[in-house]
Amino acid sequence: MREAKIISGNPTKKPIPPPVVAAAPASLRPPARLSAEAKRVWLELAPELEAGGLLTSRDMGAFEEYCAAISDLRAARRAIGKSLARAENKHQQVSPYWTILERSRKAVLDLGARFGLTPLDRARPGIGISSAGSTDTGGIKSFLDRGRGA
Repeated sequence: MREAKIISGNPTKKPIPPPVVAAAPASLRPPARLSAEAKRVWLELAPELEAGGLLTSRDMGAFEEYCAAISDLRAARRAIGKSLARAENKHQQVSPYWTILERSRKAVLDLGARFGLTPLDRARPGIGISSAGSTDTGGIKSFLDRGRGA
């Protein structure tokens, strides 16, 4: 896109964005500071995200927070027990575990969206990851390949 604007003389006169610098591949080793549960999440998801180009060295902080949020969410659910009723004490104060659960749930959904970890996010062009780990641009690539006889 950038090159096309340069070649065509930039008829719209809008600023041409700087070239995108490729990020280094991510380390698949979980940081030592993560809990055991968060490390399990990391080891489960990192290889697939890295293979799909969705996890690079620039994404490590956000992915670390995602793994920690999943860990916190699971720990809060265990602490609350099987009943996820909003437990309040005699002073009408909500359990701190419930607060952790709500905040962790929001963090998981927000951060997970950045990595295409929900079906809706994977449906966006350029984000989808197939089970084989390759990227799929929402079915467009396979549609175009069929037209070429591939």
